[in-house]
Amino acid sequence: MRTENDEIRDNLKYLTLLSRDYPSQAAAASEIISTQALLKLPKGTEHFMSDLHGENEAFVHILNSASGVIREKVDLVLGEAIPEQTRAELATLIYYPNEKLPQLKNRCTSEEALDQWYTDTLLRLSVGLEYVDDIICDLKQALEA
Repeated sequence: MRTENDEIRDNLKYLTLLSRDYPSQAAAASEIISTQALLKLPKGTEHFMSDLHGENEAFVHILNSASGVIREKVDLVLGEAIPEQTRAELATLIYYPNEKLPQLKNRCTSEEALDQWYTDTLLRLSVGLEYVDDIICDLKQALEA
């Protein structure tokens, strides 16, 4: 049968070992906080691709689109508030900005239309980054200025 002294002796062994790596209470607390933070981070994802022999364009598309995650995020954030075609166009702009932006500029018939497109697009993008109340407040301040 284990006695209280045996338990204290075992705990002292563990505490002695721990004190080598964490010489102070602050060092131990810092490690605990760091470990708890790491446990809350999203887990890494592995993505395996096959049959891409010489298919540079397919490989680049998979990388640019983050395997479809960007499109899912655009749909999730913008939802049904934005038409599907506009969400698709925005996702393509994120994947291929150098190719898509000149096409969009050519579609705009005037400088004002292009400015409106930039305003609309930036507002749509900011919806996913800010709280709606913050956006409304920013818009009110802009209108009052």
